[in-house]
Amino acid sequence: MIDINSLIKPISIFKRSRLGRDLVLFLGAQAYYRLASIVILVVLSRRVSEMDIGIFFFALSIAEMLSVIITLSVDPVTVRQIAAEQEKAGIHFSDLLGIRLVSGPLYLLCLGSIALFIGGRVGFVVFITALFTLFDHYYFTFGSLFIALRKIIYNVSIGVSVQTLFIAVFLWAMFVLPSLNTLLAVYLFRSVCLVTAALFVTTICIGRPSISLNLSLLRKGFPFLLLTLLTILQFQLDTLLLKLFTDYETVGHYNLASRIIFASFFIPGSLGSVFYQRLAADRLTSSNRRSLVQITTILIVIGFLMMTAVYILAEPLTHLMYGQISESISPLLRPLSLLFPLNFTGLFLVYVLQALHKEKETLNALIISTLAGLILNLVLLPLIGVYGAVISRISAALLHTGFTLWLVKRLLH
Repeated sequence: MIDINSLIKPISIFKRSRLGRDLVLFLGAQAYYRLASIVILVVLSRRVSEMDIGIFFFALSIAEMLSVIITLSVDPVTVRQIAAEQEKAGIHFSDLLGIRLVSGPLYLLCLGSIALFIGGRVGFVVFITALFTLFDHYYFTFGSLFIALRKIIYNVSIGVSVQTLFIAVFLWAMFVLPSLNTLLAVYLFRSVCLVTAALFVTTICIGRPSISLNLSLLRKGFPFLLLTLLTILQFQLDTLLLKLFTDYETVGHYNLASRIIFASFFIPGSLGSVFYQRLAADRLTSSNRRSLVQITTILIVIGFLMMTAVYILAEPLTHLMYGQISESISPLLRPLSLLFPLNFTGLFLVYVLQALHKEKETLNALIISTLAGLILNLVLLPLIGVYGAVISRISAALLHTGFTLWLVKRLLH
């Protein structure tokens, strides 16, 4: 006989006062952002040429892959420090700001050099994309402070307000003057608004931030730097290799399909971000063990449900979103739907391992899965084109998730 209580027990985590409230707030905000991103994709597919969409995603891949120069992956270290010593939050945050104000211009210099090397219209797009990526990461710096201090409401208030303004400006601009340059201008406007709002809220509600330069933070963040490099490489590798073996239209089709999947990754990301702070502060208490199992169960169930729905509805979904070009996208979306349960589980467990100071183990999982993805891409792309990228992405996700599940199981026993 099936025990109904055992089936609904994982949902009880959302009823707990502090953790449940933060999870609901963060999930709600992230759901809104992803809904907005879907609206953006729908409008882009109808108002901007396939060539320009491909160029935009190609430039975005370069900017995001090299964004590790901005972060140097010291944010997780700072969040762990502030979570354990909230009375020293100002000191730890000033160290983080000092690193960021040095790494930011360095990133822009590197991307500017790449843009000059590429030249022409594509080089210009790469530089502007790098500019708003830089401002986005400055905003994420303040977001890390809010999460560490359990001030999720600040993240949500700023993010939702700016995103609403951004969508309004984007829709108006795309219908008045639809072009790739307009898209870049609107994204740059959004990122500047995010940084301005975060600085204002921090100054008014927490205190005026100071700046100091503590280079020891770089040493502590080095394992996270390697993890970030491999994560970026794993997620951007197929897009960059596709450009070498195919054309911009194929790059655009693949990204339009995969972005439907990626738009849902806010679910494990939100749960992981909130739970990270709690694990970093309290470690694996009996309560945290229960929460870990419950959240993982929820993510696996949601992942399989979404995989089934997207696989069945791929054709009408892509037709609704992308119109005439959907015939090239729906065949890619169906196999990519396997990423829902795989990445939902794997991405959340990475937060768990990092919170528990298991960077070395997490790094091993990423090395194995990234190398497998690289080899498969190099072998399959010349043979079967874009479907080689699909197979490579799924295989890498399967290896990564399997390894992280095994690591967490060892910790729990």
